[in-house]
Amino acid sequence: MYSFVPIYPSGIWSWTFASEEVLNLSKQNYSETLRIEKECEIWNLNFQNAAFKMMPNKIVKALNS
Repeated sequence: MYSFVPIYPSGIWSWTFASEEVLNLSKQNYSETLRIEKECEIWNLNFQNAAFKMMPNKIVKALNS
């Protein structure tokens, strides 16, 4: 996964997730999400969804080729 993080310096940042289990990281646990969201000043579910969907066009083109 790649994304821009406006509060950090430089350009694209990447994250790697690994597990021995099959995980669906795009499926949210809404009860847990709502609990966490109430305690945050910046993060919310819209912020999260945008981060997972944001991808540089170069990567989109490579995945679609």
